[in-house]
Amino acid sequence: MKISLLGILVTLFIMGCSKTKDLADAGATTKEMSTKLDTTNASTEKLLTTTGEMNETTDELRGMTGELKGLTSNMYVQLRLKEAEETRDRRTKNLFEANSFHQKVTEAAAYFKAFEYQYWTANESAGDDLHVRDEKMMAAAQEFFRFLTELVTIVGPENLADYTNNMQDKTKMSLNAISVALHQIDDYQKVLIDQKGIKKVHMLNMIKDTLVKLGPLERGEITLSDLKDYEKEILENSDLAIMVLKVRLNTFGIMALTKISNVADKNALQKLSMIRSGWSSKFERLNVALQHKVLRYLREANKTKAFLISLGVKPNKTVDENLSRMYSAMRIKEASRCEGCNREKAAQLEELNSLALDFAKLEE
Repeated sequence: MKISLLGILVTLFIMGCSKTKDLADAGATTKEMSTKLDTTNASTEKLLTTTGEMNETTDELRGMTGELKGLTSNMYVQLRLKEAEETRDRRTKNLFEANSFHQKVTEAAAYFKAFEYQYWTANESAGDDLHVRDEKMMAAAQEFFRFLTELVTIVGPENLADYTNNMQDKTKMSLNAISVALHQIDDYQKVLIDQKGIKKVHMLNMIKDTLVKLGPLERGEITLSDLKDYEKEILENSDLAIMVLKVRLNTFGIMALTKISNVADKNALQKLSMIRSGWSSKFERLNVALQHKVLRYLREANKTKAFLISLGVKPNKTVDENLSRMYSAMRIKEASRCEGCNREKAAQLEELNSLALDFAKLEE
């Protein structure tokens, strides 16, 4: 079959036109894609610019938040200081004006709860770190011993050991009330103890934890530089610290005695008769709640007595002699002879007998 040269040329021409069109179309598509890519790049650059601006804004907000936290923290500290001072002033005024011992103890407890270390937040990021707490404990120790000096002046140094008669005097019993409230802590601190496990701090353990360092300090085992400022303050007032613990010990003894006897209704001669003839406790007739309270008073009294003895205080210089004689005169009633006592009350009666004997003991 013969194909003409002209036909071949025509066919090649048509094919060439088709390829040219395809190349032209491909070029157009490439140009379109390039345009879209340029648009995408522009959008990306714009997005990056926007993101950078957002980062700058975030940094500014973060800085403002930090400043706000700092301002809030400073405001809290200032309000905390002002409110705590006002509360203590009000409570000490109420303490002296209160007529009943119960009300005086309530005011004394509120006084101790209002020390600023009670409201320490443990928020180190806000600057409320352990150093701040120590500073607040120092301020509390200074104020407390100034107040204690004032109370001693009011009671009269010569009357400090007359614990029983002081409990009959409206003004003098303020010292007794202060002594039994030394351990009080505010609910805010209780929450932090539960949530963050911080160390419990109250005036009682500040005093006791410091007084045990007096011996090592005198023996040269530690130096003043090893002590915190509030510890130095307490040791400088160690005589007052030991005195208030003696008052605490005897006041708890008196509080327990008034629950288990009619001594509060007796005059001096009748009290002497109780000591000479002996007296029977009404402990077994108290309800379980009151029995627990009496035992709690005597446990704390004996704990304080043992602590004082550990410091080198002679036993006969701890408990008031007349109070000791009153407890010694209490007739011991065996739990087995307690009519109507269930197992719990019988056990508590036995504990009362033991605690009373320990309290009354004045020998080495």
